[in-house]
Amino acid sequence: MHSERKEYPVEILRGPFKYSLFKPFVPKKKALELLEECFDSGWIGEGPKVKEFERHICEVVDNKYFTALNSGTSALEMALTFCKTIPQEKDIVITTPMTCMATTIAILNVGLKPYFVDIDPFTGLLSPLALEGIPGNIKEKAAALVTVHWGGNTINIVGLSEFANKHGIMIVEDAAHALGSTTHALDGDSAIVGGWNAPGDFTCFSFQAIKHVTTGDGGGVSFKHKKHWERSKPFKWFGIPRDERKEHILGHSSYDIIEAGRKWQMNDIAASIGIASLSDFKRNLERRRKVAAIYDDYFPVITKKGDFPVSVITSPGSSYWLYTILVRDPYHFSESMRAQEIEVSNVHVRNDNYSVTDGFTGGRLKMPGLDYFSEHAMCIPIGPWITDDDASFIAKKALQFGK
Repeated sequence: MHSERKEYPVEILRGPFKYSLFKPFVPKKKALELLEECFDSGWIGEGPKVKEFERHICEVVDNKYFTALNSGTSALEMALTFCKTIPQEKDIVITTPMTCMATTIAILNVGLKPYFVDIDPFTGLLSPLALEGIPGNIKEKAAALVTVHWGGNTINIVGLSEFANKHGIMIVEDAAHALGSTTHALDGDSAIVGGWNAPGDFTCFSFQAIKHVTTGDGGGVSFKHKKHWERSKPFKWFGIPRDERKEHILGHSSYDIIEAGRKWQMNDIAASIGIASLSDFKRNLERRRKVAAIYDDYFPVITKKGDFPVSVITSPGSSYWLYTILVRDPYHFSESMRAQEIEVSNVHVRNDNYSVTDGFTGGRLKMPGLDYFSEHAMCIPIGPWITDDDASFIAKKALQFGK
């Protein structure tokens, strides 16, 4: 581990940066038009704009079973809730420690126990090889396997699918980074992440401020099984079957609530922003992939530990929310890149760093893949605001400072 340097000038820490790592990306004119329609309609809760947003996402992911929610964390909590068994004989979730803390918090919030597995140091993804070393009693108690598509990459999904199918474990894909990524399909061909023929039983998306598509904050789940999708519709609003409500002289019709749901629905204000953001989604996705191709020409793909700087291995269909490279000294790299007005970041911290997970890990885990990746991984700007010239400049500086 590198010793942390405590004092940095504020411009090194917070910018402003000429080459930003993240930006909200919403066509302003389109968004304002849709928001005006929303306010003029007198309906700003969950209504027609949410339905329209859901239809658009269904087209993007090629799956008619999609439910929009108020956050990506709510999406994970819904999926994991639906994985729970009654009585709760299976209470463990096999997952990666290299992710946003939201992944682990969602597991804890629904009363399940995270079981962290090592990652591949060359991809940053949950390692299919490491899964085979899981004790039999853990496999028997596993309600779900949660995989995180780091940066939009899905290169490990075949091995994960084989493991989950072998042991009868449901797959939850944390696709917060992966809207628009392609993945291995159930029929051996390819699929869109979250698609009808994709491996996951549940695929959870984030529409948080800086994601590919933003609703300001929001999320959603695409479902493999119709029964889960149908359950999601009342569950997102206290368990009230709103689609069954009818006009009544007293104001409310009579309906039954068969399970206690949550208050997780998206609203029309958020959906209006999301619809506007979606109008540029395909172009922005193509741009990210073009910038990634430029970076690929500069950075060799990692083949062995100790080579720096190198790019991690990615899947051909990555949506490239992140472009991750491995550098020798992240502190020197970050200081030097930021001094050039290039914002860089490790983005997420290994989840076993936090005290909240100590009860499940006994403290910081000793996992060689996790140790290596978390000590060397840094992300460089790849948003649609990065021009070809910007990408070349950033890559050259990264090669200079990452050695």
